[in-house]
Amino acid sequence: MLPKVSIIVPIYNVEKYLDRCMQSLLGQTLKEIEIIMVDDESPDGCPQMCDDYAKRDKRIKVIHKQNGGLGYARNSGLDVAVGEYVAFVDSDDFVETTMFDVMYNKAQTEQADIVYCNHSIYYSETGQVKETIKPFDHDVTFRGNDVVDEVLKNMVASSPEERTDRKYYMSVWRGLFKRGIVNGLRFLSEREFLSEDILYQASALQKALAVTIVRDRFYYYRENEASLTHRYRQDRIQKSFALYEKLKSTLTPVICRNKVEWNERLLKLLYGYFRFSMYSNIKASSSKDIAQLREDFISCSNYLTRAAFYDTYPLGLMPAKQRLILFLFRHKLFFAFYVLTKIMK
Repeated sequence: MLPKVSIIVPIYNVEKYLDRCMQSLLGQTLKEIEIIMVDDESPDGCPQMCDDYAKRDKRIKVIHKQNGGLGYARNSGLDVAVGEYVAFVDSDDFVETTMFDVMYNKAQTEQADIVYCNHSIYYSETGQVKETIKPFDHDVTFRGNDVVDEVLKNMVASSPEERTDRKYYMSVWRGLFKRGIVNGLRFLSEREFLSEDILYQASALQKALAVTIVRDRFYYYRENEASLTHRYRQDRIQKSFALYEKLKSTLTPVICRNKVEWNERLLKLLYGYFRFSMYSNIKASSSKDIAQLREDFISCSNYLTRAAFYDTYPLGLMPAKQRLILFLFRHKLFFAFYVLTKIMK
């Protein structure tokens, strides 16, 4: 009998976190699963841990591959997955043991191609858990055009007047995907684009006929100070613009429904990534990085001009704080932005 869910776990340098992740998966109340552990040439003890787990449970498959990054590791898992649905769990995170039981049964009841859950943030340093904001307090199913017009659009970005960057989180680890709709879809590399997840979601959601969002918080995302999010990365700005351009082309079939609104959402995504990238780099930087940070900031301003942000976006609808930050970008007032970010720290 084929498994109901194939769970793909990319693994790289997570030796001290892997056991907790795997125990949460092996303890699933849904027993008809396969767990695909993809060792992305991890330099620690993870390769041996993968092999040891496979000896202990026949539901586990192990792939050892040359290092290629998170997106390509997920693709290697997709190549061998045989479950009715597929899911993705990052190897430093963990989940509730009822996660796939509830989500699979909801998919069956609603005849949903994709089911999303909510998540919590787990802080490694303290062990504290922070509950993220849920868009709904009840389970909701979207069908037909609403899948793109409500779910996908609000996953790309929220409307101009909203303070949050998006209504729905874009990470694929929140989702359970019917294998039939993701056959042939592949992740692009996070080494080229700042987010490979939204690009994958943009393709998957265009194929889905029904999407359910359950109210439960099943997934625990580990906030880890050693992660890439907390490091200075000079490539963030260029990768953000590359993401914007690639996403725009990926969404070409649906943009024609409402070009003005989709353009607004894409521009908000770009602006949001620039803000995030500059905040992250400044907070992770030292004084020796200031000259490069200033160049990055000016690049953001120039990219926004290139994307016609200042000319086409409804600036008057933006919340006051976002308008202030945009003013700094537009007039290339880097040091004011730098000081403001440091104060916010």
